[in-house]
Amino acid sequence: MKVAQLATLRFFSLLFLLPGLAGMLASATISTYYLNTLPKSPAPEEMRLTPRNIHGTVVYQTPDENRRLNLRSIPPWGSSCWGLGRVWSIGRNGAQCGLSRPTENIG
Repeated sequence: MKVAQLATLRFFSLLFLLPGLAGMLASATISTYYLNTLPKSPAPEEMRLTPRNIHGTVVYQTPDENRRLNLRSIPPWGSSCWGLGRVWSIGRNGAQCGLSRPTENIG
């Protein structure tokens, strides 16, 4: 694989990896906010009947909050995994082409 191709692949890998990590951070922030503010028992008058387990604590949320958090938490994982897979693949291909730094032989 040529050096220019590897540079392009690295760019696109980071293009998927960094937003995915940012999305996971945002999802964790929302989950922590929900953990601290949502009721720990069902609240039918507020339509908070959908349970969510956050780090071993069950909180109750509305179906809309559940859908919104699910939409914000699942895609970043896929994006990050794809980006990490590409970075790992590029690292292996780069090593096979002699593009990685040589390791020092100690001993």
